[in-house]
Amino acid sequence: VGPAPAGQSALGRLGVGGALPVAVCVLGGHPEDGHHALGVVPDLERAARQAKSRPKAALDAYLELGGRLAASVPHFLPTFYEQAGRVFLAEENPTYAAQLFTRAGKAEAEHGLTVEEDRLDAVFLEFALAGALPVKVLSAYGKELAGRVSAEEALERFTRLCLRRTAGGLPPSAQMANDLRKLARGAGQDADRVEQGYLAELLGLPATLRATGGWWKGHRAALVALAEREPRVRGTLLDMLPSGPDADMPAMWLEVLETSGATTGLWDDSLPPEQRPTDGTAGWLERFLVFRERARSWRSSTRMPELYPLVERAAARLRTELAAFGRGLRVTHDIDLIDLLLSLDVPVAAPGKDQELPLTAWAIGEGQRELTFLGADARFRDAFLLGADRFHQGDQALRALRLLAASPGGRPWLTEWV
Repeated sequence: VGPAPAGQSALGRLGVGGALPVAVCVLGGHPEDGHHALGVVPDLERAARQAKSRPKAALDAYLELGGRLAASVPHFLPTFYEQAGRVFLAEENPTYAAQLFTRAGKAEAEHGLTVEEDRLDAVFLEFALAGALPVKVLSAYGKELAGRVSAEEALERFTRLCLRRTAGGLPPSAQMANDLRKLARGAGQDADRVEQGYLAELLGLPATLRATGGWWKGHRAALVALAEREPRVRGTLLDMLPSGPDADMPAMWLEVLETSGATTGLWDDSLPPEQRPTDGTAGWLERFLVFRERARSWRSSTRMPELYPLVERAAARLRTELAAFGRGLRVTHDIDLIDLLLSLDVPVAAPGKDQELPLTAWAIGEGQRELTFLGADARFRDAFLLGADRFHQGDQALRALRLLAASPGGRPWLTEWV
């Protein structure tokens, strides 16, 4: 390759993704063909220089070089295309990197090359974490694995890839979970147990919280079964909340917690700490209310009736925790919940100076409370009047006015506002 200038290594001269690393990787695997690798170094250098300013020209150059190598040394191609893809990864061009990565896989198939499974696993993970591989490519990899290695090894390798991908910061994919179940059945294993074991590993990874609503819904049954079987998982579920924006996620998540028995940790003092939320029942409820409000559509009600029976069961625990810290619960949107908590003697924090009660959204749906306890707490008067100032012409505002006029707790403040 030739000596580097004084004070600079050969790798430093060309950069990690430049021409020299391509030749070095090829030489490392096939030293007997070194003259072929060294012969294309000038063209590689030229393509690497163009990758940032003229990416299409660089891509065409790499493809042309690949065609030349295919005629004489096709066993070079996988490593060549992978290293060329890394050049585009370094320039934050995942589209072209993905094209070259795909070429590497095609070269292995077209020329009947021996696949080094460990190396390929590592390369798949590298390109996936760089954002160059869509889920469908990883899904296809699972199918290819099943055709190359034993069913047990295919399941092991694909599971490891899925876990390492999420550990690296990418949210898990619903499609990959389906592929995992297929591989488990092909290996003669219990697909439900394999899925639960996979989930047990994923629940501790931060990127899992960013999974789409579809992923959580797809795994709902497995999550419930896992939590029913593993008590520590119930505490894990209480400590986490999905961050997806789906409006129906809070109701689904609450159903998972209730069905699996995890919510028992919110009120049963006899359970060990590992089955309870680390921030206590009050902390969990406040987190859940923020989660619910972020997911709620502005057209939907602020009320969540399915939450209220749980709050009633946890009332004693809430009173104990809040008394110990000398504070009240922060509830900003759910007016019925505020009234319920006050009826249970659970301390509720006073609203902020400019905070308003969302009276119009409260009136959506059926079964509103009479607000007797809210109306008896003067701390909420100003927030009520500010909320009433938001009334405007429309059927929903008229409905709110009628409900408040018929409400023993809301009528006096509504009269004052009128």
